Formats: sequence, structure tokens, C-alpha cells
Amino acid sequence: MRVAAAPMDVETGAVAANLARACALATRAAAEGAELLALPEMWPTSFVPDATPGDLAASAEAVATLAQHAAEVNLAVVGSAFGPVDDAGRPSNRLHLLREGRLHALHDKEHLFSPTAEHLVFRGGTEAPASQPLGGGAVSGLICYDLRFPGVAQGAVQGGAELLVIVAQWPVDRSAHWEVLLRGRAVEGQCWVLACNRGGTAEVGRRRMCLEFPGEALLVSPHGEVTARSRDELLLGEVDWEQARGLRRLVPMAADAERRARRAWAEPGERGPD
Repeated sequence: MRVAAAPMDVETGAVAANLARACALATRAAAEGAELLALPEMWPTSFVPDATPGDLAASAEAVATLAQHAAEVNLAVVGSAFGPVDDAGRPSNRLHLLREGRLHALHDKEHLFSPTAEHLVFRGGTEAPASQPLGGGAVSGLICYDLRFPGVAQGAVQGGAELLVIVAQWPVDRSAHWEVLLRGRAVEGQCWVLACNRGGTAEVGRRRMCLEFPGEALLVSPHGEVTARSRDELLLGEVDWEQARGLRRLVPMAADAERRARRAWAEPGERGPD
């Protein structure tokens, strides 16, 4: 499957400008033969300091408009935006797959980045990332800070994911962490990883922390090899599903983990042969 990622700048609160940029990049990705495009975290709005109902409504409208545009150019899109609110009025940061004009919710960001006060503005998710069939394989993903917590990615892989799409606003000064973690998640999950990290500089969140972003996208193979990389430009690459499946047959980590779990739970004297 041919995939693309657009590590664009995301202007805080500038929904019309962000939507126009996303639609243009979707058109270009489709023209290049891509079946899937990844956009950065919170692509419609970025992290507005205190989101109003109007911000949430504008974000939802932008997502719906992009979903329709992507359907018209025969493209699927993964990104994140405001999700439903809880009783306290806090939205989630929801990863979505836009396909055939519909929004499929994949995951609500679980770990909220406290340095920028995300935990004061958003509600955290509690469910493992869901997978959706696409292009002959299964696609799932996670959002930014969740990349640091291996259980989130493992939950997606256990749910059948063969391609993890990581959308992020990950700053320049921790870029080395970003790449190491992406490659590690690919290796431990025996899966492809498509990562899209925004560009530009912004004051982020309620604490208005000034951060610079690299505008980088990567495609990582199940062997942990970076097969495509782009800075500030549309990334294009190829996902070979059989590479992941072949590696999982050769090194059956899932089966071995299950065997280890059975041994751990067995009562003394009841353990049978491995």
C-alpha cells in the first residue's frame, strides 16, 4: 500500500487555513497514488489555550469537510482532533480514520502531557486503540505522548494492527527520543510505523509553552529500518504487508508471549510442556 504523511505547520485556532492546507495535501497525496495520508496531531486547531464550544464545533466541521474531500479523491486520512466531551466539559484528543466520507474513531489519547497542562483541558482515553481494515492490511495508531508508553502500541498490535500511524506535536529538542521510540515500536510490534510530526513554532496549550517542531515524517519497517523520511514536504512510501506477516511467522512473538502468560498463571504442579 502506498502511504503519505504531511508534516505541516498547524496554526493555533486557524481552522480555515489548516483545513485548506490539509485538503490541498490530500489532493496531492492522492495524485501521487497514495491510499492513506497521515496528518499531525490536532490538525484542525492545534492546542488552543481554553477550547470553547465554538472551537469544538469548528473542528468537527473541518473533520467532516476533509472526510468528504478525501472520499472524492479516493483517499483515507488519519489525524487527530477534538473528540466528545465528558460531564465536566473536557473533550478527548481523538485519533480518527477518515474513509469513504465517514469518521472511524481509532483511539482517545491516554497519556496527557502535563508540562503543557493537557491533563487540565482534556480527558484521557481508557480503551486500547482499535484497528480498521485498509488496503489489504489492518491500520491503527496512537497520538504523540502515548508513544512513550509501550502498552498502548502493544494494545493496538494485539488488536490486529499491522500498520501503526503516529500523529504528533513532538518538539525539536526531543527529536532523538522520537526516532528511537518509533523504531522500537516497529520492532517490538513487528509492524510498520508511519509517523507524522508537525512543523513550525507555537505557544502550546494553557501554559503557552513555546515549542519548535521539526516538521518530520518517517516510515519505519517491521525490522526498525527507516524506509522513507521527509522534512517539511509530503512523505511518500510503500508498506509491504507481507514483510510484517513473514516476520511474525519467523519470530512468533505473540505466540511466545501467550505461552509465557499461560505458564505464569498456571498453578504449581499443573504446568504442562511448553
